[in-house]
Amino acid sequence: MKRTWTHRSGIKYLLLLILISACCGVPFFSHFLPAAGLLFEKKFEEFEAGEERAEEERERYDKPGEAAEYYRSKRLPEGELEIPVEKYLLGVEQMRELPQYSTRINSALPSMSEMAISSEEARLGTWDPLGPGNVGGRTRALIINPVNPDVIYSAAAAGGVWKTIDGGKKWEPLSDLLPNIAVNSLAFDPANPEVIYAGTGEGFFNSNAVRGAGIFKSFDGGSTWRRLDGTGTSDFYYVNDIAVSSNNRNRIYAATRSGVMRSLDGGVSWTKVIDASRVGGCLDLAIRTDQPTDYVFAACGTEISANPTSSVQASIYRNTDASSGLSAWVEVYSERGMGRTSLAIAPSNQNVIYAVSSESGAAGAPHSLHAVFRSIAGGEPGTWRTQVANNGAKTINNTLFTNPIYAFFSECGRGATSQSYNQGWYDNAIAVDPRDENIVWVGGVDLFRSDDGGANWGMASFWHLLPSNPRYAHADHHAIVFHPKFDGANVRSVFVATDGGIFKTENSRAQTSTGNKAACSPDASRITWFSLNNNLAITQFYYGVPYPDGQSYLGGTQDNGVIIGSDSFGQNNWRELISGDGGYVAVNWFNTRVIYAETTGLSLRRSNDGGQSFQPVTTGINNIGFKFITPFVMDPGNPDRLWIGGRNLWRTRNGAQSWTQASTDLSGSTTSISVSPSDPNFVIAGTDAGYVYRTSTGMNAGADTAWSNSMPRTGFVSSVAFDPSNRDVAYATYSTFGGKHVWRSLDGGINWQPIDGSGTQSIPDIPANTLVVDPSNPQRLYVGTDIGVFVTIDGGANWSVENTGFANAPVESLSTSIVNGVPYLFAFTHGRGVWRVPMTSPCSSSISISGLTFGINGGRGTVDVSASQGYCQWTVDSREGWITITSEPAGKGSATVSFNVAPTGDTTPRTGSINIAGRKVTVVQAGLIANVSAASLRGEVMAPESIVAAFGAGLSSTIQVAGDAQLPLELAGTSIIVRDSAGVERPAPLFFVSPSQVNYLIPAGTQTGPASVMIYTSAGGVFNGIVQIATVAPAIFTAAASGQGLVVGNALRVKPSGDQTYEQIAVWNTSLNRFVARPVDLGPDLASASDQVFSSSTAPVSDTAAICRKFQSE
Repeated sequence: MKRTWTHRSGIKYLLLLILISACCGVPFFSHFLPAAGLLFEKKFEEFEAGEERAEEERERYDKPGEAAEYYRSKRLPEGELEIPVEKYLLGVEQMRELPQYSTRINSALPSMSEMAISSEEARLGTWDPLGPGNVGGRTRALIINPVNPDVIYSAAAAGGVWKTIDGGKKWEPLSDLLPNIAVNSLAFDPANPEVIYAGTGEGFFNSNAVRGAGIFKSFDGGSTWRRLDGTGTSDFYYVNDIAVSSNNRNRIYAATRSGVMRSLDGGVSWTKVIDASRVGGCLDLAIRTDQPTDYVFAACGTEISANPTSSVQASIYRNTDASSGLSAWVEVYSERGMGRTSLAIAPSNQNVIYAVSSESGAAGAPHSLHAVFRSIAGGEPGTWRTQVANNGAKTINNTLFTNPIYAFFSECGRGATSQSYNQGWYDNAIAVDPRDENIVWVGGVDLFRSDDGGANWGMASFWHLLPSNPRYAHADHHAIVFHPKFDGANVRSVFVATDGGIFKTENSRAQTSTGNKAACSPDASRITWFSLNNNLAITQFYYGVPYPDGQSYLGGTQDNGVIIGSDSFGQNNWRELISGDGGYVAVNWFNTRVIYAETTGLSLRRSNDGGQSFQPVTTGINNIGFKFITPFVMDPGNPDRLWIGGRNLWRTRNGAQSWTQASTDLSGSTTSISVSPSDPNFVIAGTDAGYVYRTSTGMNAGADTAWSNSMPRTGFVSSVAFDPSNRDVAYATYSTFGGKHVWRSLDGGINWQPIDGSGTQSIPDIPANTLVVDPSNPQRLYVGTDIGVFVTIDGGANWSVENTGFANAPVESLSTSIVNGVPYLFAFTHGRGVWRVPMTSPCSSSISISGLTFGINGGRGTVDVSASQGYCQWTVDSREGWITITSEPAGKGSATVSFNVAPTGDTTPRTGSINIAGRKVTVVQAGLIANVSAASLRGEVMAPESIVAAFGAGLSSTIQVAGDAQLPLELAGTSIIVRDSAGVERPAPLFFVSPSQVNYLIPAGTQTGPASVMIYTSAGGVFNGIVQIATVAPAIFTAAASGQGLVVGNALRVKPSGDQTYEQIAVWNTSLNRFVARPVDLGPDLASASDQVFSSSTAPVSDTAAICRKFQSE
């Protein structure tokens, strides 16, 4: 709620003064308010910005090919081309034999193999899910139970198989098939929907896609799964589609990277019936259900790379009796330029089959639409007709695999030239209306529908709108599924699987947006969508952090941008701050409205308003060698100091306003950075070449500073971290398969030793992505890996499996925070969302306060430490030269830490920290401001309700003026607190704020004597000054014709010594409602006195009356 203040006579005082100034030609108000023109222009800009935000069309940054390459590069062993999935299998087996540990109950548990997974003990001490349940993630497949349509299964790229039994109102994860395996295809047994097949491995990305581990089968509706033994070979590394015969449930067909595989015995044994390994494999199948034989189509020879130079021309094959060995697979259609091809049979007339192909690059723009084909004769050779191609006159017909908002750029009046961003190699789906063979749907970046057999198209969804818009569905469509009881009249529901989860429309037959301005006219489409992402926690995080209070959380995700969630809004109410691919994030712990975030590459941005708007903050950085996901970190001792890395390391001291190169060239690109909480000069950084760099002079490092380095092993340094209390203890993790994964240094990063453990209590050979040290117990370490979280309570000698309760998804980021006084551990996963657990420990410690603010005079501060008596040892230190610890530097159990803050004369606030028991106490000291009369601009004595001008630097992020009689207590995020001589604090009403000046009113009731004025800004700045308060009255704004003036009723006393003082000769008597004289006593020294009076008077006037009064000096 906006706080306001109302003056006794409100704005009339101000109007009277403005009119007096205008009549007499006195410009004293010019430094009090900005020009009217400036005010109008600013309000107009704000209006326009508001209008723009209301219909925001967000720029698209997601890059699926680069995302896949980055994922692989973190894990691939040197010289290998594919991720060794068999090591995940071995890792899980080893994991099952390791003892478990529950942080929640601070207790060891038996291994997974020793306790039943469904037992009550197994569920003890698990973590709490935080969502996001409403954001979704890359969903590759979707199937609906034909008997009970409320039962739906979805396949998440890294989040396993999920199930809903209420039509999508709530989803639940099913048992893991295999950790960190992309589920790419799903199929029912037509005779029994409790029998489900799941194919693994994403074969759509490129030749370096995420490898799978075959086909899994469930006999109980997905509760349990087992891998089909015959699918453990390389022929099943990438299972792109599965089709089960409606004639015989044991006959199964699988389109894989090797070709088409067939099983006649329910998946026990397999035969390769199309060998397409030399032409890129097969990506789609379609099978008729109206024939007595297995009448199957396959799209093969499709491109296997996002690079068109590696593409292979596609072909469509058919076998009219695929189960027998007598009928051959025949190529029924192929032509130059055909890339990835998807197939769909019309359920109402299965002689009609459609194919949609992306462009391979041989005959047009790579990955754009090549053509839509149709056969109305069962796919017979010679019967395929081109319905629409990429060279048509209608833009809408050429954009099925293009980002429409850019394809219509010029048509929509957004720019001179339209642009093509094509993704037909990645999002490529087709489906036919069950009741009308001429209504066909295609999914690319957006959804399109044709009502005339594919000849003309209209847009059916608009990814670029805000998610609250009913025409919005997330970008990148991978599956289109009709409701099993679809009749085109009463039931018209269609479901789509996207990179942002699952969406549904219930009016699929409604009008689409057509014509050459289709993308500009979303309201022309009457098809409406709503999200089914309810408790569907499959979001793929790259990085994340909790807010300082642990009750909000921020993270960067694959294709779902930078998103924020909170306890107060719940799991299903996360919201997006930046679209596209999100990366690293950071929150200013002193002012949480200031956050930093990025998309891909060098793209760091800062927000001063909690994420409502962002501005780029990379000025001065050379864009060389930055990773797809670029690491940056905030100094744990000062939120204005950040580090970012590419080929070099860069440092800022001023909240990213400017950057300084802080190293010479590194070997490789920066992949991780850490700053010691106990000494900001100690900084370490890892690279993708396996090196760990270090410096002990980080605050003064420059472009010519060569950091020392070491290489504990080869590979990708996924994270580095310091012990919170000891700058000499550092850790590094490696995500590359092969070798040790967790390393420790005891000399600040010079020498390293592996601490993976040994024997039966060691970490498996699995990518380790992140490490965090328990701030209360430095011997307890947590490591996030591709199959979950591992924990050691003895510094790495022995490891256990943390009993998280969530699936074996990659854990990309671990961090700690205090929630209502209790330390918590947070995990951000790549496929299963965010989780949290309280860090119960025999050595439990806490501190009484997390931050203190001091004025310009400094002072003494204290922090109480509460800890287990006699057990918990802790230390305290601060590396800030202006903070001096005055108590003992270490302790056991509970104690009080005291420190002194030195005075400052700097106009810039300074922020430092004290490290106590592994926790940070932020110390902020205000910058100096000058307080003067807003009339005379002199540093005179003020009175309650005097108008004062404060001058400084960085006092506000912008210019803003109070707009009405109710003076606000905050403008543009700036507020003022006046603390009087009695220690009472009052908010000050504000007239005007700007970066260099703030005009405010001394609050009524402020006691006489020195008063401390504290200014707080939205950017976290704190400023301090002192004003002297007297009882001179009336305290309204008065001035002489020169523009200078004093408050009325002063006597100048001149003593024999020559000393001069001012005294009041008239004061306002509130009970009499008038001035009363105050005698001046000359005293025994017969001092002389003279009066200086600048008079003011009041009279009843209308709001528009012009008054001019002039006083002559006598």
